[in-house]
Amino acid sequence: MQAAFPLVFAALLFCVGVFGVLSRRNAVLVLMSVELMLAAVTINLVTFGLLAELLARTYYESQNKPVYAIREVRQTPERVVVEG
Repeated sequence: MQAAFPLVFAALLFCVGVFGVLSRRNAVLVLMSVELMLAAVTINLVTFGLLAELLARTYYESQNKPVYAIREVRQTPERVVVEG
């Protein structure tokens, strides 16, 4: 996944929201600008969540640890025998 586009889009959206909050005096327009800022934060959260999932999946798939399955454990008086 290319993360550059959503992150740049969210940064631009956040900048537009900050400009709107700082330059407007109308309460409705200020609230709309705050809404743009919150939308940018949401886009960032979704993007970083997808990246974290992708990195975690890549990390766990790269671990080449063997899985041992023990089918039966018999205990005799002198030793433990593991068959499998």
